[in-house]
Amino acid sequence: MSEKTVSRLQPLWQIKNFLLPYTKRLIVYAVAMFGAAGANLALPQGIRYFIDNAMHTQMQLVETTAIVIGIGILLMTFTTLRYYVITWVGERVIADIRDAVFARVITLSTPFFELRRTGEIISRLTSDVATLQVVLTSSASIALRSIVMMIGAIILMFLTNLKLSIFALIAVPIVVATVMSMGRLVKRLSEQFQDSVADVGSLVEESLNAIRTVQAYNLQQSIQQRFHAAVEDSFAKAQRRVKIRTLTLLIAGIASYSAVSLVIWIGGSDVVQGELSAGELTAFMIYTVIAAVSIGSLSEIWGNLQQAAGATARLFELLNEQPEIDSIDHPTPLPHKGGQIEFSAVSFAYPTRPDILILKALNLRIQPGETLALVGLSGSGKSTLMNLLLRYYDPLEGEIRFNGVPLKELSLHSLRSALAIVPQDPTIFSEPILENIAIGNPEATEEQIMEAAMAANAHEFIMQLPHGYHSHVGEKGIALSAGQRQRIAIARALLRNPEVLLLDEATSALDAENERLGQEALNRLTHNRTT
Repeated sequence: MSEKTVSRLQPLWQIKNFLLPYTKRLIVYAVAMFGAAGANLALPQGIRYFIDNAMHTQMQLVETTAIVIGIGILLMTFTTLRYYVITWVGERVIADIRDAVFARVITLSTPFFELRRTGEIISRLTSDVATLQVVLTSSASIALRSIVMMIGAIILMFLTNLKLSIFALIAVPIVVATVMSMGRLVKRLSEQFQDSVADVGSLVEESLNAIRTVQAYNLQQSIQQRFHAAVEDSFAKAQRRVKIRTLTLLIAGIASYSAVSLVIWIGGSDVVQGELSAGELTAFMIYTVIAAVSIGSLSEIWGNLQQAAGATARLFELLNEQPEIDSIDHPTPLPHKGGQIEFSAVSFAYPTRPDILILKALNLRIQPGETLALVGLSGSGKSTLMNLLLRYYDPLEGEIRFNGVPLKELSLHSLRSALAIVPQDPTIFSEPILENIAIGNPEATEEQIMEAAMAANAHEFIMQLPHGYHSHVGEKGIALSAGQRQRIAIARALLRNPEVLLLDEATSALDAENERLGQEALNRLTHNRTT
């Protein structure tokens, strides 16, 4: 295999670390694969013996039949074991990769998500994983089996008849050259197809997340047209890939079976002239067909491997992504001093707008228990201060201290555990209300959760829901009003009992009654707490 070929499949080698924990099962698979291949390759010899010798006596017929049956039993036993083991390993490795990629993505910093579409990331976790799954559970096994069968069949072809073997292998260079040349194009087209699938996923995710806006502005037809165009683009790219793979199979098939036809003609002539027995020709033809089918399978599987290499590269690009903001190896323990905050000469610009400074040499000191209100125009940096304190970003210049310790010296977990935020539009997960509140403190008891809900003026409306605290309220809390979602967020913050409370226009979008209820809850939450 050439260096270029290895290079094109290089992304697939990254999977090896996920395969290593299952080495014992892979050894079992290898034994089963070679066992099945050996039984498969022994079968033509049994047929050869049957044709040349078993017709002479009844005893030879019985012996030959028993041998063929025994080979068949061994073949099916090894084949079944091989299929089970490789399918189990493939599914297990896919689950491990999916879990590892998601675990990496969920830890990446906020700037990463600002520069990438959510739909693209989702596509990598779904479509790309599905592509790789086909290879690990099927294509890779077929490829390995085909290689073993092809090599074994070719060796036995030469041992059976040298002259016929030379004629039979005329097609091999044509098939190999076709597969290799087409493979590069298939990989490139596969990557383009995966990108188009990501575009479709992004459009779906964006449209469904904003379904009320889409309907309110009668955008259904416009969105549908955009979706249709994206789907058609994806289909066109898929068709180009399929055409190339079909052409590859056609050329490989014609070349292979032309060689088989040539062997039949020459071998038949030798049998007529008495230079070759009928059994030898039959065994040789079976080996030729095995080799031809194996080569044909490899030409088809090669396209799958190229496609999977592209998908693997995209997955491992995520897996190898390092968070821009992370905890240092040996963080300083967070001292509990009541929530003292200090900004020293802090300057900051968002990664998407690096030339626009939102903050410039800001100095700010907030004492423990103090309440500070930030007032300013939209875009003046009020939310930015909270984003920096939560360490979604690091300042370009200057330093931020929490309880006297620079944020970079604290672990992200300990820092964020001491903070709680109540945003203007709080996130509600598609879980029961009980679990949504428990996000503030996963170790809290149900009684503590209910106490937090009561303090947030949320208990009454929760109990009116069909299943109370165990009610599901839809994706993003769509079944709740804005005021109810806000009070769930306040209950979450109360349960966390943070040193510092961050309120990002928490009641600005509420009506008078909901604002009153929310403000009462906030008053309890902010009492004797840095806010």
